[in-house]
Amino acid sequence: MKKVIYSAALVSLLLAGCGSEEVKQDEAAPAPTKVKEPSKAEVKPEITFAEFDKKYERDPEYDSYPDGLFQLKDGTKLNADYIQYVDDDGFFDYASAIFYDGKLARLKIETTKSAAEVEEGLGIKSTDGVKIDPTRIGFEIIFDERFATDNIDRFPNEWD
Repeated sequence: MKKVIYSAALVSLLLAGCGSEEVKQDEAAPAPTKVKEPSKAEVKPEITFAEFDKKYERDPEYDSYPDGLFQLKDGTKLNADYIQYVDDDGFFDYASAIFYDGKLARLKIETTKSAAEVEEGLGIKSTDGVKIDPTRIGFEIIFDERFATDNIDRFPNEWD
C-alpha cells in the first residue's frame, strides 16, 4: 500500500509541474554564436585595369608596357602592365600604374592633394588592406606588396 501512495504522490507532483505554462530556456545558457562575416576593413578593394584605363587618360609622352617584365628584389620575374597616366583635372597630375592579373597592384602619383582626398578619388581607404605611403611629390598606393617600389629591382622600361 505504501508503494501505491508514493506512486500517487509522485504522479501528482509531476502533473502539478506540467501545467499550461510555457517552459522557458535557462537565461544563463549562452546564446548561439554567429559565423563572423569579414568586415569591410578586412576586404581588400580591387580596381580593375578596365575601369582605371577608362577613367584616366594615358600619358602620350611615355611608352606603355602591356605585359611588361618586372624583376623583383628576390630575383622573381613577373609580367604585368606598366602604364603612365595624366589627370590634370582630378586628384593627381601624373601617375604610373602597375596592373597584375587585370587589377591595380600599385599606383604612384604626383599630387598636391591630401591622403584623404586621394582615398576619396580612388574610392578606397588605407584600412581596406591598401597601403598609402607618402612620397616626396605625392603618394605610392600599394595593393600588392610584390609591386611596391622598394621590392622591384627592374622595371619593364629598364631592360635592354
